[in-house]
Amino acid sequence: MPKLLMYAKGVDETEAMSPYAGYLCSLHYASFMKNATEAPFVEFYHAELERQERLKSQHPFPDEETIQRQFALLQLCDDLSLYVCMNAPGATKEEEHPWFRDGFDMSVDGQRVAAEWLGGEEIRLSPFLFEREWPVVP
Repeated sequence: MPKLLMYAKGVDETEAMSPYAGYLCSLHYASFMKNATEAPFVEFYHAELERQERLKSQHPFPDEETIQRQFALLQLCDDLSLYVCMNAPGATKEEEHPWFRDGFDMSVDGQRVAAEWLGGEEIRLSPFLFEREWPVVP
């Protein structure tokens, strides 16, 4: 399957640049296949679990709490990119893709992180997760 080949290639390339970044990307892509039942997806999942074990045994990574926080931030960045691509600039909550109307999977202090378009070029996150506003350039 082309998608799985590209996922694996992307993790390979990321791992070559940074084993820890490769580890986080492996966690991310493997999470898509966690409940898979079709052989190619199950094989991909198990191959990534093996990669993760290999990387953890070969490199000093942060503690598990830090890993989970950084993994959650990676997933949030993926969610944000999907939000931007799947919702027209300025879309109201009612116009948003259903995946995003109730916020993302990530939560802060028990509150789900949500995004909303403020206009044609500005998105607000609630709760705000950063020290200051920052621009994204396509």
